[in-house]
Amino acid sequence: MVSSNINQWTVLVGMIPIVYSLSKGEVSVVVFDQQQKLEILLTMVQSALGMILLANLKFNWYEALGLFGLWFIQLIYPHLREEIILVYSAWVVFELILAMSKKKRLYAFGEFKKLLKESF
Repeated sequence: MVSSNINQWTVLVGMIPIVYSLSKGEVSVVVFDQQQKLEILLTMVQSALGMILLANLKFNWYEALGLFGLWFIQLIYPHLREEIILVYSAWVVFELILAMSKKKRLYAFGEFKKLLKESF
């Protein structure tokens, strides 16, 4: 998931304005319509939730079921994407509250910090 997100948000998204400008023959801004903005936001909150859920180095069945359920609902009922974004966002906030109240540990960040110290 991490590799996919890094590729998606850096290489792919970073190349879009470059290719667009080259195709127009001048430096240009990519203008997104409302649907494209909604899809980008949906992808961002899905990624944020996935990162938070995996940061405790466990992935529970009910988390997987919740992610699949929200994805499936927005696939079947695309007109509900804005509502699904709100549900994802609320879930992200809930997970962050659990982490800040120490009811859920985000071990990945501590492990990453430890690996950095060992590397340098």
